[in-house]
Amino acid sequence: MKSRRLGAPSVAKMGLERAIVKWVGGAVRHLQQSQAYKQAPRRALSNGARNKRVEVLETGVVDPYKVDTLARPFPLTPAWWSAKRRALVRAAKSAYSLSKIQQADRAFSLQEFKQTAWQIYRRVNVAYARGDVRTLQDLCAPQPAQVLIRSIQQRSPSEEHVWQAYPHDGEQPLPPGQNEFLQARTFRLRVIDQSGKPGDYMRMAQITLRFSYERILYIEESGGSKKLLAGARDEPAKVTEVCVFMRNLSLGTQDGWKYIAKL
Repeated sequence: MKSRRLGAPSVAKMGLERAIVKWVGGAVRHLQQSQAYKQAPRRALSNGARNKRVEVLETGVVDPYKVDTLARPFPLTPAWWSAKRRALVRAAKSAYSLSKIQQADRAFSLQEFKQTAWQIYRRVNVAYARGDVRTLQDLCAPQPAQVLIRSIQQRSPSEEHVWQAYPHDGEQPLPPGQNEFLQARTFRLRVIDQSGKPGDYMRMAQITLRFSYERILYIEESGGSKKLLAGARDEPAKVTEVCVFMRNLSLGTQDGWKYIAKL
C-alpha cells in the first residue's frame, strides 16, 4: 500500500485550525479569569489584585481604550491573531457592561446616548470657551471640571475664547460614521473620606466614543485682534477626538452622564 503524503494545502489548513482553536481558547480563558476576578473576595482585592488587572489613569478612566497607532498586521500572522483576540475580549467586556447599564436604566439606548454624549461634549467646549463655570460643573466629573475652571481663572480678562463646531455649531447630530462607539466598562468605586473611613460601593459606568468633526478655535482680544488656534471660517479644521463619559449607576436615573476625559 502506498503511503499517503500530506500535501501543503492540508498542512496549511491544519495550522489554521490550530491557530483558531488556540485563539478562541485564549479568549475564553481570559473571560473566565475576568469573571473570576469580579467574584473574588474583598480581601483579595484589597491585597492589590485590582491594580494588577485593571489600568486606571489619573483622570479616573478605568481600563482605557488603547488607540491603535500602528499599521495593521498582515492577515493570519501571530500579531494579527493577537489583535483579533484583543478585539474579541474588548467586545465581550463592552457587551457585558452595556447589559449592566441597561439593567440600571431600562430607557438606555446606545444610539441615543451617542448623540447625547456629543451634545455634552459640544456644550463643555462652548462653556469652557465662554468661561461658563456652572455649566462645566453640571456636565463634567469633578476632576476635569476643576482643571477647566482653573484654566479659565488663569486667562487674561481681555481675552475672549471662541469654539465652534461645523455645521450649525454642532447642534445637529453627528452622522454614525463620525460618532463611533469604542468600548463600555462597568466597575465598583469605593470613596474614602478624609478620616480614612471607607464608604459604600458605587456602581459606575464609562463609555468611550470617537468624534470626527470640523471646528474653528480662536482667541479675540479686546482691541479686535484675533489669534487663530485651529481652522478658519472658510476652512474649519478636521479633528478626531476620543472621549470618555461616566455615570453613577447606583443613583439610577437621578444621575446623568458626565464628561470625564479625552484620551
